[in-house]
Amino acid sequence: MLSEQLKTEMKYYRSFLLTDRNCAKGTTECYISDVLQFAEYFSINHANIKKLLSSDIENYIMELKKAHLTSKSIGRKLSSIKNYYLFLLTEDLMDYNPTENISAPKSIKKIPYVLSKEEIMTVINCTDEDFYGIRDKAILEIMYACGIRVSEVCNLELNCIDYENSFIRITGKGLKERIVPIGKHAINAINNYISESRNHFVKAQTSYIFLNRLGGKLSRMGIWNIVRKYSIKAGINKDIHPHTFRHSFATHLLEGGADLRSVQEMLGHSSILTTEIYTHINTRYLRETYDKCHPRN
Repeated sequence: MLSEQLKTEMKYYRSFLLTDRNCAKGTTECYISDVLQFAEYFSINHANIKKLLSSDIENYIMELKKAHLTSKSIGRKLSSIKNYYLFLLTEDLMDYNPTENISAPKSIKKIPYVLSKEEIMTVINCTDEDFYGIRDKAILEIMYACGIRVSEVCNLELNCIDYENSFIRITGKGLKERIVPIGKHAINAINNYISESRNHFVKAQTSYIFLNRLGGKLSRMGIWNIVRKYSIKAGINKDIHPHTFRHSFATHLLEGGADLRSVQEMLGHSSILTTEIYTHINTRYLRETYDKCHPRN
């Protein structure tokens, strides 16, 4: 049973989040819900959350783990609790922070699925020979050649490609630009699309490279459907999506001897820790190769 004092403090906390922190209403309610759950857990044992020790909160986290919550969910709840204690400190309602030295549990990174080089080629070679197929082949080629995100494909403009030097300028997350080399097969596919197919889609002047049947910028879902269509046609009965081409791009580069920093630059990752997931894939590939090829395995 929550005390009246805590209920009053939660009203002030909600106001603090909405006005001082400028949090969205949905985010605010998530914070409040997490803190109320936390407070109710300790109220069963008549414990005052203003008098908890770090060990008490660590025990609470262990209970969340026993309840089979994911690391991501536990991390979010801990973040909510930490924010609440910071609020109490700011308002001089506490003089110490029991969450100060508590870290969220590390999330187990799921190793992404990748296609083999042969599977990539099979999907690309399955494209139709009509206007749509010529466009679709250019999209698949550029996704594999440059490790480009689906949203980045949608936003590519005609002036993004440096044909003379074989580079492409990509605008990524946070409007950050990066320059990525582009291979001859992708260059040829784009040239073929622009010269043979793109005018079929153009209804009004636009600088976007890839267009839908109405002449507008091709959508993310449109590209998802393209990947799904040709994956099925290629006989690949796996969960393939546009990001699979990005994963495959990075993995195949590392298998070929590329260094991690270069792959990070080409993918547009702000942290190399994000790129490191592909080293696990590469290690798995090495293990499979060893098991298959070594005579003394």
